[in-house]
Amino acid sequence: MPEFILTERRGNVAVVTLHRRGVLNAWHEPLRADLMTALRQAEANPEIRAIVLTGAGDACSAGQDLAETMAFDPERAVEWIGEWEALCDLIRSLSKPLVAALNGVAAGSALSGGATRRFPHRA
Repeated sequence: MPEFILTERRGNVAVVTLHRRGVLNAWHEPLRADLMTALRQAEANPEIRAIVLTGAGDACSAGQDLAETMAFDPERAVEWIGEWEALCDLIRSLSKPLVAALNGVAAGSALSGGATRRFPHRA
């Protein structure tokens, strides 16, 4: 059971809620992992036709949890970037629409929407 994500189903829609209210739903590794699990489950469920992503409380997300970056191990930099790329790649590869329901603060990485890598132009 994910600790930092709440999921519910409303008809054919999966509602995925970031759930770290004490830090305005700031991203950290466990939240990113839980989010990826929730998105994969929604993607795999043939009854789900769309996904809504939102945040608990008065914020969608304050972005990257700065406490995580303050304790950052530089030896893990490549792995950390890979974790973000995996999340962004998953978001971009969903076959179902993903709608962000911004219910308050959405800052930094909360606004990137998977746009961290550039792809060649397709004609």
